[in-house]
Amino acid sequence: MARMTLSRRAVLRGGAAGAVVALPLPRLGAMLNGNGTAYASGAPLRRTFGTWFFGNGVIPDRWIPRAEGNDFPLSDQLQPLAAIKPKLTVVSGMQLKTGRQSAHSYGTTGALTGAKEGKDSGGKSTGSVQLPTIDQVVADLIAKDAPRRSFQLGVTQATPRTHGDMYFCSSFTSPTQPNFPEFDPAVAWKALLGGAAPAGTMPDDRVGQVRKSVLDLIRRDAGRLQARVGAEDRRRLDQHLEGLRDLEKRIFPPPVPAACANGAAAPGVAPDTKAEAPPAVNKAMADLLVLALSCDVTRVFAFMFSYPAAHVHFRHLGAGAIGDDFHNTLCHGGDDASVHRGVIYELQCFAYLLERMDAVVEGDRTLLDNSCVLTATCVAYGKTHQREEWPIMIAGRAGGALKGNVHVRAPLDNPTKVLLTLANAYGANLPQLGKDDLLATAELPGIRA
Repeated sequence: MARMTLSRRAVLRGGAAGAVVALPLPRLGAMLNGNGTAYASGAPLRRTFGTWFFGNGVIPDRWIPRAEGNDFPLSDQLQPLAAIKPKLTVVSGMQLKTGRQSAHSYGTTGALTGAKEGKDSGGKSTGSVQLPTIDQVVADLIAKDAPRRSFQLGVTQATPRTHGDMYFCSSFTSPTQPNFPEFDPAVAWKALLGGAAPAGTMPDDRVGQVRKSVLDLIRRDAGRLQARVGAEDRRRLDQHLEGLRDLEKRIFPPPVPAACANGAAAPGVAPDTKAEAPPAVNKAMADLLVLALSCDVTRVFAFMFSYPAAHVHFRHLGAGAIGDDFHNTLCHGGDDASVHRGVIYELQCFAYLLERMDAVVEGDRTLLDNSCVLTATCVAYGKTHQREEWPIMIAGRAGGALKGNVHVRAPLDNPTKVLLTLANAYGANLPQLGKDDLLATAELPGIRA
């Protein structure tokens, strides 16, 4: 019997009331060649790339691992990443050579572009960048045929109380083209699913006319596909649909019976309006991103957990948590114990995304194995606006291009070397990257496999 094959762009279709939805599929065995080393069409397997930005930095003494090399011990602040440590690269000791620029903005620009922030002819900040961010450099290499070139998501819009695009955006295609993040899970759902209808709505938002979920609409097509594929693909498809159903219910809870509350919908996961970066929003956005990556809706992303210099409160951490906002406590206060607790929470949120990526099986690897996620922040140590000991982490192995499970110490070296290394790991073949004092003409040894 001939082996069944599927296009990597296959979708499940359905509709009601004149509207049609198309639900993307994860990577299935039927999409691959007989060895699982390429798509059935002969195209190479896709890799993904992203950045994860968090404001206000870390406490270097508690962030830097105490030993270098392979199989290094995690530091206090890196403990939340223990589950994915074999796929983690840590770089310490570097210095962001941006000179005397505005605190916080230099981190966003320098660490993600390899250049200082833009200046006008009078030397005043333009509030933008000079070069594209690393995610967009990689997007030019791997995302040309993806449904979405890149996607930008965020958790909290806690304000930095300043102005300029580089304070509100961690992705730039060019100095005049910022890619602002989306902070509303409901809007992100519709954007990522390309119009697939959440429960209780249709693509044109005719609320109440169709009380069906996305999965109800594509049920028949899903059944036909499950009857055609092998047992392993049926299992993967079931897991995909169950995960999608769970996420849909969290963002768009079904209405309660009319006898209970006049049929009003229960509150879903709404955007953060209290500058708190709540876990529910982080989980919803991370799950949406994993859905998009696993289904090849997008291959490049910028996840902005919080803005540079964000005045965010972690009130949900309870008694003994940060009393004032995190920016003031970190950058202008003296309570390092509270700062440490806040950083641990942020990295727990980062770990949630990574562990979800690592749970998506892709042949003999996982989505995280086939990805690279670079962290970025706006200062090394907020209390002193420190540029030394710049914190850099890379999660994932970029399809085998990166070693993983290694701590590379590079005292006073240039962080742009990391950007150049990652760009070339994705096939850029660049001799240099960056500009002026941040120009890198060599890769950082010890990262690539």
